Amino acid sequence: MVPMNPQDARTNLQVKAILSSRYIDTSKIDFFTMNGTVYLRGPLKQLKGGRTVVMAEISNIVETISRLSGVKDVVNDMTLIELKKKPSESEEAEETE
Repeated sequence: MVPMNPQDARTNLQVKAILSSRYIDTSKIDFFTMNGTVYLRGPLKQLKGGRTVVMAEISNIVETISRLSGVKDVVNDMTLIELKKKPSESEEAEETE
């Protein structure tokens, strides 16, 4: 097994801190750094705000990581899992008519 580059190890610690400081659920996100490229993948659940807010937060995460010292590129394979809304009473009434 090849030991991890010390700069990549530092970057991983910084990425972990960035992901844990967000209000969206990043607990299912896998990440690793290889030769200065950070790879992010996994599902994000929408906890607050609409889709636009969460997509903006994803962009902020990628932007913040890309500014870290030693980061050459960020590969973003995170996906947004939208929670299904329960039908409102008015929608249920329309369906029964």
